[in-house]
Amino acid sequence: MDPQSLPTTRLELAQFVQGLAQASEGTDEAWENTTLRSYLDGMSGWIEDMDGYFQGLGEEVPDHPTWSLIAMILLAARSYE
Repeated sequence: MDPQSLPTTRLELAQFVQGLAQASEGTDEAWENTTLRSYLDGMSGWIEDMDGYFQGLGEEVPDHPTWSLIAMILLAARSYE
């Protein structure tokens, strides 16, 4: 995930989510979790395990969500198991 391309404002996040919705309708190979249930399960799993993601990058685990972190969670849920 390229942090530079993640949204930083509420409006950018809304547009980002709209883009995800449109991408989910296509045949994008990045979407492994194609049902709402599997997507939400992936989201839950990534949230529980995200400490390892940030530690692997040598970054501090965020204490509070940001618009970018929410976008990161939504993106990761496409394929996280």
